[in-house]
Amino acid sequence: MLERLELNNRDLRGRELYVRHQQVYTLLELNIRFEQLRRVGNAPQEIEEAMKDLSALISDTVSRYEEAAVSDRRAPFYSDSQISKLETASSLVKALCEEKAPIGRLMQAARNVVSAGSQPRYAPPRLVVSNG
Repeated sequence: MLERLELNNRDLRGRELYVRHQQVYTLLELNIRFEQLRRVGNAPQEIEEAMKDLSALISDTVSRYEEAAVSDRRAPFYSDSQISKLETASSLVKALCEEKAPIGRLMQAARNVVSAGSQPRYAPPRLVVSNG
């Protein structure tokens, strides 16, 4: 299994790799849980659909992890609050797996992990003041 990666607070690239690693690690743990549920045979159709959705999330996240690993690429800034949200979302996935939560709830938690580690798509709007 993947080992946990420690957070390097000073290095932007290290912070990005930490975020991507946490996302992949959490999603793979959830994938293992879905595989266990599939073997038991409860709600096979729902599990199959969830596994397909999760596979797409994992694939996208791994692609972003690979992009982050390129050494000459400028790394985005991940704030402490973003990393905290990601760690909270990852902990929630683990807790939901342990309490055997419904599949829909597990998938929502997986999406939260992905969105918690994502950069905003657009820069925040800037206020332009004119004196005219």
